[in-house]
Amino acid sequence: MSTFLPLIRLLIWRTLARDRLRTLITVLGVALGVAVTLAIRLANDGVLESFKGSLDHVAGKSRLQVSAGEPGFDETLFSGIAATPGIAKAVPIVQAVTPVAGRPGEALLVLGVDVLSDGVVRDYRGPTSVLDDPLRLLTDPDAILLTERYAGAHGPLRPGDSIRLFTPTGPKTFVVRGLLPEEGTARAMDGRIAVMDIAAAQLHFGKLGRLDRVDLVPSPGADLTRVAADVRAALPPHLVVERPETRNAQVERMLGSF
Repeated sequence: MSTFLPLIRLLIWRTLARDRLRTLITVLGVALGVAVTLAIRLANDGVLESFKGSLDHVAGKSRLQVSAGEPGFDETLFSGIAATPGIAKAVPIVQAVTPVAGRPGEALLVLGVDVLSDGVVRDYRGPTSVLDDPLRLLTDPDAILLTERYAGAHGPLRPGDSIRLFTPTGPKTFVVRGLLPEEGTARAMDGRIAVMDIAAAQLHFGKLGRLDRVDLVPSPGADLTRVAADVRAALPPHLVVERPETRNAQVERMLGSF
């Protein structure tokens, strides 16, 4: 090994010492490449964790979900799902990612929920509750709830103000009837989430008689694998019954491929 050291000095060290500017540029280039690679990796990890957190907040206390992809499925199947042994609570959901008028590139994840029962699955409460008077959402098809974080960053928006969204049935103006404190569901999607009554969501999003998914809370002590199998057996084959964390794995694979 010692015999090679003089040769290394001759071929490399002298060249580096003689052309210091080129050496400095080379070292900086390598350092920049390493820094960029590390930054990309950290950014990917951050995006993945953000997706996981959003999915967890949206899933709430549900341990199983029934879905059929983008087309959704007939709402008449809901009663059979809810009646499956081992299911303590079944909550229907209609959801859509809806662009915001006047804000190019910005969109809200709008959840259409049964406001009388969805609190069993998702947490909408902070220091005060905006769902103490659910009739506001039930009686007004244009009523919508925004998060305090989103409302504060856009105007700010206050209860009684309006927001215009591009829905599948055309541009629609919605009235803000309450603000969700930054707890639970309101933390999903960095606050870019809105809630409305499921019947209004079906009307505005062109999904009359359709559901996007049903969130299931099993009975205490129920065997989750057995419950999932019983739900599948009662449904058409195109419907999927899966655990919410399966979506996390799908997101992780998607980002890994990217």
